[in-house]
Amino acid sequence: MRPPRRPRAEMPLVQLLPNLMTLAALVAGLTAMRLALLGRTEAAVALILLAVILDGLDGLVARALRSESALGAELDSLADFLNFGVAPAFVLYLDYFDPASGFGWIAMLSYSLCCVLRLARFNIDARTEPDPDTPKKGGFSGVPSPAAALLVMAPIYLDQAFPAAGLPTFVVAALTVMVGAMMIAPLPTPSLKRVSVPRGAITPLLLAATLIAAAVAIWTWETLLLLAVAYMVRVLIGWAIYLRRKRA
Repeated sequence: MRPPRRPRAEMPLVQLLPNLMTLAALVAGLTAMRLALLGRTEAAVALILLAVILDGLDGLVARALRSESALGAELDSLADFLNFGVAPAFVLYLDYFDPASGFGWIAMLSYSLCCVLRLARFNIDARTEPDPDTPKKGGFSGVPSPAAALLVMAPIYLDQAFPAAGLPTFVVAALTVMVGAMMIAPLPTPSLKRVSVPRGAITPLLLAATLIAAAVAIWTWETLLLLAVAYMVRVLIGWAIYLRRKRA
């Protein structure tokens, strides 16, 4: 029987890049909260979007460099809770609710608690299943926390795009609670990293992604609002199909 392999005393600096990206996302989330306190809502939303991008890239970089580690997994989970479970709801709370009222605070707490429950469930599944959080082929069970962060900030997109169409605070609170519940509900939701496309569709897909990125750069709030609504509709349609198949 061979003795266990000892960890190397040194490692290439480039293999630290995934963890550095995770820490950079955490800094973005914390700074977003600071900017929200200063009333700079637009910049705060931009930093949360940056955290979403970094969260999507750090895992890809870790797999490409073969530098996955238990430390990286724990860092990613902790950063996800702050970046997607606390910061978006905090920014929304300061933008829409009176700090003296507990109404919006309870909605924010509900969202954050649902996020931490989802992440805890994911961590448990990661230790017991080779491919956690994917009971349905090609998707997740429940809305992932980065997507939930983008959804819960939809009232901010609406307020920035159409200032005259502000939502009542009770509607925003209800939406916050609903998005939180969608994270822990057994909803089949799409996962882009598990979706395969025909080779002939690669070029049109890249073109569409480029046009969406350009639309976000030019018509930021309108495009983000449209993407949030489209994702919500996709989740609800997927849920309806899932329930119909389950009954059948």
